[in-house]
Amino acid sequence: MPDHRFWEAAIVGGGPAGLTAGLQLSRAGFRVILVERDGLGGEARWLESVENYPGFPRGVAGRALMSLWVRQARRWGLRTLRARVLSVARAPGGYSLRLEPGPRLRARSVVYCPGAVFKDLGLRGEARFLGRGLRHAAFGRAGRWRGRTVAVAGGGEAAAHQALALARQARRVHLLCRGARLKAHRLLLRRLQDEPRVVVSRGVRVTGLRGRRRLEALELAGPG
Repeated sequence: MPDHRFWEAAIVGGGPAGLTAGLQLSRAGFRVILVERDGLGGEARWLESVENYPGFPRGVAGRALMSLWVRQARRWGLRTLRARVLSVARAPGGYSLRLEPGPRLRARSVVYCPGAVFKDLGLRGEARFLGRGLRHAAFGRAGRWRGRTVAVAGGGEAAAHQALALARQARRVHLLCRGARLKAHRLLLRRLQDEPRVVVSRGVRVTGLRGRRRLEALELAGPG
């Protein structure tokens, strides 16, 4: 546990935004603590290759890049704590953060960097299948789907990235897009088109989930 109980700034979230805030504030001489409930680097650490970050002509693995960010921020004095922030409330001199696990933290200011949150499908029984064939993200877990047929529901860049990552392991990847077109970078669209294991279906939405103990099939509505 970090030794300071009162901080000049507390950062909630340890993804790229939180680490950047922690680096800049610590470098400016403030006493800063960053609280992250999962792993430092957020979803970016699962990316196989980050190709649009300056200084890496051939790209860099997300985990390696985030590791560099963490080292740089800690070099300037940023302290980190793995915990879940349950609540933030006004308190004398600033704010009080209630954590799980751990005692409360007090800080003069709070920087909120929650990162990306994947949307639920909003279907009956969805919670029952989470972790049992249904996941919000496959980054870093593509090997679990080796040789299998999988589906990705989404129409943005995150869905495109996940479909391409899964295609390296899965036998077939069905990318289910509700809209008439995918909203992703041209480079990703070209890679999807060139990837024979990815089948893109537009105007299709997931309407139901089937299975007993695990997710076994999807109910779809739309063309075809």
